[in-house]
Amino acid sequence: MALDPLNSFFSRFKNITLPDESVRKSVCGFILQKIGVEVSFKDISIKNGIIHINTKPTIKNEVFMRKKELLLFVKKETKKEFFDVR
Repeated sequence: MALDPLNSFFSRFKNITLPDESVRKSVCGFILQKIGVEVSFKDISIKNGIIHINTKPTIKNEVFMRKKELLLFVKKETKKEFFDVR
């Protein structure tokens, strides 16, 4: 009975995600949709407004050729702006 207020308090925090998680999911989805290759969630990192992709060079080259398209896609999906993809 005394735990009900605590449960309702902590239920607010169940759906909180990491700030970069939505961006990383969106980048993974873009690569899968446009290039047709599945990239691991762990291979994408965000630092100082730059999206870093750690994967095979051939996949990176495909992503770099679509860099502007990727940045626009991420901005539209997450409402966050990024400056570069590396």
